[in-house]
Amino acid sequence: MRFIIILLLLSSVIAVVVGVLYVSSDLDPMDENDSVVREKTIKKLGLTDDKLSKIKNLDIGMDIQEKDAWEKIKTVYQKEKEELLSQNPSQPAVYGYSKEISDLQSEVAEKKLEYLLKIKEILNPNQFKKLLHLEREGFSHDCKE
Repeated sequence: MRFIIILLLLSSVIAVVVGVLYVSSDLDPMDENDSVVREKTIKKLGLTDDKLSKIKNLDIGMDIQEKDAWEKIKTVYQKEKEELLSQNPSQPAVYGYSKEISDLQSEVAEKKLEYLLKIKEILNPNQFKKLLHLEREGFSHDCKE
């Protein structure tokens, strides 16, 4: 259980990393905060165009995998909700849906860890350490608000 909690926390952290690093030519100009955060992160990490390009390619694949997984989770949540709202909900069915959701979330967390390891291959050790530090600062800041 502790492993799952740690895995889910790590997946949240990695989601922040993905958001910070995702640099795209079709950025919404109205979303200045994301743009500013990305630019500051790029500047602090000293990322080259080549590294940005490699990360962007990873992001595209990760986005597709995440979207598919979250669609599956959404579908199972809907089934669980329908079962819970039924006249006589089946306890085994509800617990089965809960387990299925948990398994899918663990799968997402594992994919995010794989993604982070690929990012580590692109960045030099100092950049990766800075990235984790910047991400942790952002996560801590969000929790305090």
